[in-house]
Amino acid sequence: MTDSSVPRGANRAAWTTWKWPVAFAAAFCLVQVAVGALRFGFGWLLAAPSPELALGLAQMFAAGLISGCFLLAVLSRAGGRWRIGLAVAAAVATPFSVLGAIVGGVLGPVGVVVYAAAPYLILVGVPALAKSIWQRIIGTSDRQGSCC
Repeated sequence: MTDSSVPRGANRAAWTTWKWPVAFAAAFCLVQVAVGALRFGFGWLLAAPSPELALGLAQMFAAGLISGCFLLAVLSRAGGRWRIGLAVAAAVATPFSVLGAIVGGVLGPVGVVVYAAAPYLILVGVPALAKSIWQRIIGTSDRQGSCC
C-alpha cells in the first residue's frame, strides 16, 4: 500500500525534503496569527477576510519558508552534538524571529522577511559558518571522526 500523494522515483527525496520548510512556514504563520489574537483579541479573526490580512500571511509564509530552507540546509549538514546545539540555537532564535517579523512589518514586505530571517542567520548561521571555516583551516571535518 503506497501513498499516492508522494511521487515515486527520483523526486521522492526532493518531495520529502520540501515538506519540512513548508511545515515550518505554516507553523510560522500560525504563531503570527496567535500573536495577533493575543494582541488584538479574537474579533479580528472572525471579521471578514481582508486583502491586508492575506498579504500579511503571505509575507509571514515567505519569511517562514526562507528561514525553514536555511535551517534545513544548515541542520542537514551538521552531525552529532553539533546538530543538537544548532537545533537549540534555532529554538532560541524563534521568538526573536517572530518579534522581528512583527517589527519588520513597519518597513513593509522586505522588512518582514529580513527581520524574520536575521535571528536564524545570526544565532545558527554564524556559528555554522565559523565551524566550517575553522575546519577548513585545521583540515578536519565531521566525517573524519571529529568529536565536536
